[in-house]
Amino acid sequence: MNYQQQRAAAFHGLLERLEREAGLPRVMGLELEARAAATPVLAVLFTGDPTQSPESWDVCVVLPELLALCGGVAGCVLNPAESALMASAYGVGKLPALVVLRHGEYLGVLEGMRDWQPFVDDFRRLTVAAPRPIPVAGIYTATPDRARLA
Repeated sequence: MNYQQQRAAAFHGLLERLEREAGLPRVMGLELEARAAATPVLAVLFTGDPTQSPESWDVCVVLPELLALCGGVAGCVLNPAESALMASAYGVGKLPALVVLRHGEYLGVLEGMRDWQPFVDDFRRLTVAAPRPIPVAGIYTATPDRARLA
């Protein structure tokens, strides 16, 4: 097993732990729209390849804490293989990203990792924001082993 395969396996283990211990399900792209429409406020984590977007590890670790501070916000993790493919449809220009939706309507996106307090403040602002149009983001091109902004 090469380094990239080891990192992918370890990241897969982290996602399993998030699902098992924090109740953050992994969802496929086709499920996302229905889940979002049925959820009052949903934070969706777009991760992608952890070797290409290493901040994904950090956001995975802090997401349960972030959700605990913002009661009433549900969370889920988009299947990493689909994150880059669906990024532009949700206004994501950089992975990792947290997309916040209210009953499926776009509230905003937080890209990358941040210092803790600004992250909490920005996330709280998004969870109570008015819905707005999804911005036009960069167009990702995805290959099986990486995604990059085109």
